[in-house]
Amino acid sequence: MKQAIQRLQALLTPLYEPREAKAVVRLLLEELCGFSYTQIVMQTTVLSDAQRTRLEACGRLLADGIPVQQVLGYTWFRGRKFRVTADVLIPRPETAELVDMVVDNFVDKRLKTAENPVDNAVKNVVEKPDSPSDNDVENCTVSVDNSVEKSVENPSDKAASRHVDNPVENKSRVVEKAVENHVDKPVYNLLDVGTGSGCIALSLAADINRSFITAADLSTAALDVAKSNAKELGISNVRFVEADILREEESDFSTELSTLPAEVVNRSTADGNALYDAIVSNPPYICRREAVDMEANVLDHEPHLALFVPDDDPLLFYRAIARYSQRHLRPGGRLYFEINAAFGAETCQLLRDLGYTGVTLHKDFDGRDRFVCAQKPHNPATP
Repeated sequence: MKQAIQRLQALLTPLYEPREAKAVVRLLLEELCGFSYTQIVMQTTVLSDAQRTRLEACGRLLADGIPVQQVLGYTWFRGRKFRVTADVLIPRPETAELVDMVVDNFVDKRLKTAENPVDNAVKNVVEKPDSPSDNDVENCTVSVDNSVEKSVENPSDKAASRHVDNPVENKSRVVEKAVENHVDKPVYNLLDVGTGSGCIALSLAADINRSFITAADLSTAALDVAKSNAKELGISNVRFVEADILREEESDFSTELSTLPAEVVNRSTADGNALYDAIVSNPPYICRREAVDMEANVLDHEPHLALFVPDDDPLLFYRAIARYSQRHLRPGGRLYFEINAAFGAETCQLLRDLGYTGVTLHKDFDGRDRFVCAQKPHNPATP
C-alpha cells in the first residue's frame, strides 16, 4: 500500500496542495478498497491486483484534472450519497450549511421533544427569539452530538477546489422523520431554484417532516441526475420541473412552478398564487473575471452554466428569484441564498429595496460572507 500511496500522491502533486492530495488519496483508498483510517495510516496492508488496477486507473483520471467525485461517480452530502456527473455542480460543504439553516427553521419543537429512540442524540431544542417565519412554522435550533471522529481530511480552504465531502466530515445532524400523519401539521411547500444534482431539494425533502419540494433547473441533463438521486435515495416527496428563472416572464416558469399537486395543497388558498413557505437557491454567482483565480479541475470539468454570471450583473439570479418570490412566496415566508462573498452587502440591499424584511448576512465555516436570508412581509405592498 505504501508504494501505491506514494505513486498517487506524486500524480496529484501538480494539481493539489499537499494536504488536499493526501485527502484525495485517502478517500480513494476508503471508497474503492474499503480500507479503514488505521489501515491507511499504518500502510502495511497488501493490495490485491484488482485494487491496484482500480487505483491506478483512477489516478490517471485524477492526473487529467477530473475531480475525484466525478472519478468515483458520486459524493457524500450531509450523510447521503449523491451521484454526480459533469452536468452538475459538485456539492460543496458550504451548501450543506445552507441546507442546515433551512432545516433548522422547519424543525417542529413539539415533535422533537416527543419521546423517540433518538432523543439521546438531541441535546437541546431552544426556540429562537426572533422567529422569522409565519405562525405555521416554529423556529428552533437543534444541538447534536458531534463526537464522531472525522475520517477524511478537509481539502484546502479554497472554496472552488473543495472536492472532498464525506458524511463524517460534516456536522452530524439528527432530524427525525417523526409522525407523517400528524394532523396539526401542514405540508410545507419549498422551492429549490437551480437544483443541479438535487442535493438541496432532496436533503430538504428527507429532513423536513411533512414537506413537499419543487426542484427546478433549466438543464435537462442536470434534472436527469437529480431524478436518479431521488430514486436511489427513495425520496418521493419532490417533483422536478425544467424551467428558466431568467425567462420567468416569457416562459412557463410561473405557470408550472406556481401550481402544486392537489394532494399537497392542504391550507387556505387565501394567499392566491403565494404557495411556497420558503424558496432556496444556490444560483450561479461567480463573475467571469474571477475565472482566472479558479482551479483547472473546476473550470474544465464543472458546468459553466451553474458557475458564472456576467461581470456587469453579478446579482442577476438573485434579482430574478426575489421578484418571483414577491408573488409566489407566502406572507412571512423566507428566502435562503448562497452568495458570492464579494457581494454580501449588495445582495442584502437588493432584497431590502424589493421590500423584504429581516434581511441577514451569514458567514460560512471559513468566516466568509456566504448566505443571505430574508422574509416576505406578512402584509407586503403590491409589487
